[in-house]
Amino acid sequence: MMVVLVSPEGPATLTYGNLVKVVSQHLNPSVIAEKYKFRSRRQERGENIAQFVAALKSLAKNCKFKKALVARRSSGPT
Repeated sequence: MMVVLVSPEGPATLTYGNLVKVVSQHLNPSVIAEKYKFRSRRQERGENIAQFVAALKSLAKNCKFKKALVARRSSGPT
């Protein structure tokens, strides 16, 4: 995996810090993808509201909604 992530260079040409940065960026979830998963989530048959809300809270962790909410709040009512 490391060779593919740092291609066309090789892992041997990069510092340890740069390698850690490359892997960290690869493993961090994409905010866009996480928002898609959140917005696509529907309550499943047999799932009670508490379970559904818990699933939504879990999905929202990587969505960075707080920044959007602060921006929306500061722009005033729509």
